[in-house]
Amino acid sequence: MNMMDEGEQPSAETLADRRLVEDGYARVNAMWKTQGATATLRYVHQLPHGRAIPLGLELSEIDRIIASCDSFYRGGYRDWPTQWFKAGDQYLQRGRKALARNYRETASQMTFTAAACYHIGGYMHHDIGRLLPEEKHSMLRAVEIYWEAAPLFSSPSTLIEIPYDGTTLRPFLRLPAGVQRPPCVILIGGANSNMINMHAVSEYYLARGMATVGLDGPGQGEFVARTGRPCRINAYDRALSAVADWATNDAQIDGKSIGIYGRATGSLLAMHAAAKDKRFKAVVAHPGAFAVANYFNQAFVHTLVSHRLEMCNFVGGKTLEEGERLCREELTLEHVASHIDFPILTVCSADDETMPSTESAILKERVKGPVEILTFSGKGHGGPSRLSLPLEADWMRDRLTN
Repeated sequence: MNMMDEGEQPSAETLADRRLVEDGYARVNAMWKTQGATATLRYVHQLPHGRAIPLGLELSEIDRIIASCDSFYRGGYRDWPTQWFKAGDQYLQRGRKALARNYRETASQMTFTAAACYHIGGYMHHDIGRLLPEEKHSMLRAVEIYWEAAPLFSSPSTLIEIPYDGTTLRPFLRLPAGVQRPPCVILIGGANSNMINMHAVSEYYLARGMATVGLDGPGQGEFVARTGRPCRINAYDRALSAVADWATNDAQIDGKSIGIYGRATGSLLAMHAAAKDKRFKAVVAHPGAFAVANYFNQAFVHTLVSHRLEMCNFVGGKTLEEGERLCREELTLEHVASHIDFPILTVCSADDETMPSTESAILKERVKGPVEILTFSGKGHGGPSRLSLPLEADWMRDRLTN
């Protein structure tokens, strides 16, 4: 099933919801001009700093690019996607100049930052039943430039192509230096993160002697931009199992020691897959969730742009009603809870407004296996990265090597 099959005419309901989306963007643009970028970004999603800083952007650069924007989406000549794509072009030019002078380390940093800018340019922009042109460009361009940087990293990224449901998965593989057949951690994002984000996460696992596979699956990043296939939980199960098939047959890694790191909604997908496929030994949930239905109204309904659109877009809803129904039906562990018998670490923030910490408590109560909960103060999604990611990688190494 594709988000909108080629040649299919949108229904009257879809067109009506798209008009609501257009009105929503118009209101956000008006808010940008009257209340400023900071208030608007907090309303539609969140400030991008927590996402951008781990990807190598400095605070002053993030603020500079935001200050250059005159609107959120198509509200002027310098809207959010335009300015972030422009910044990506500038970093890419710096990277290519550095490489021409054989400054490989600088080229690696500048080119990866370009990929990060392309990602940030489109991760908050969605529609009903289709990808916006800027969103699709963001997904494809970010990964295209990531592969340009890939051989330059101190631990290079290698493209692996894995057969899956009549197409291919195209994740990255990174190997730790000096480790023979290391354990492997599959890194997956959520509804708006992708393998670009997982590259930053992979550094913590590589430093602890684990190989990493950064995956865009159904509904995510390069995969949905290339195939049009939205997230369905059983389809994501098959995607992760396809990666496990590859891992068990690859001589570079220990295919008997595989874990999964899942960010946000990706944590639910990881746990669901591991409940069915016992080759996965442990899951880090950053943070954990048991069922999206538990918090959908609280977290997503009050603002159409962009959280509710993001979730409906992720599951490929062709109307807002269908998207909300699919989120509630698909994104749950209800039917597999008794089969979740592997160790889980769920890392959350006490006041997370998107995925409440109560989900981790429900998870601990409902599933069969051991669940450890680590809670940080504040609103950050999964806790502060500089604190949570090292602890998660330590925990995973203990589970895969002991």
